[in-house]
Amino acid sequence: MHSRVPFFLDSNGLTGTLNSELRQLTSLRILRLQNGAITGDIPDIFDGTRSLEILDLDFNFIGGEIPTSIFTLQNLRQLDLNDNRLQGSIGTQIGQLRDLDFFSVHNNQMTGTIPREIGNLLLLRTLLFSLD
Repeated sequence: MHSRVPFFLDSNGLTGTLNSELRQLTSLRILRLQNGAITGDIPDIFDGTRSLEILDLDFNFIGGEIPTSIFTLQNLRQLDLNDNRLQGSIGTQIGQLRDLDFFSVHNNQMTGTIPREIGNLLLLRTLLFSLD
């Protein structure tokens, strides 16, 4: 039996990088790893976690770009990546997240413009960003 339980590890002092083994948690609905000391890039592993509804990695030291596999999460409702060291731009694939109602990437090192495809997010109620 696969249970659909959330996985909360908020404010726990975790260090290191996100493990690619997370892709094996195919029934995971909520992943909160906020307020930690996670470093490195976000691995492109979310193609296997189709049930994910909330991804919260805010207040860490995560760098690199937002991986494209995040934009394949059709059930994603909340994506919180603020207060990290993310770079690059918000990809046009953001428009594929039709159920997204909360999106935050402020206080990162991202550049570029907000893609026009963000207008496809009809359920979006909260958008927090800052681009250099």
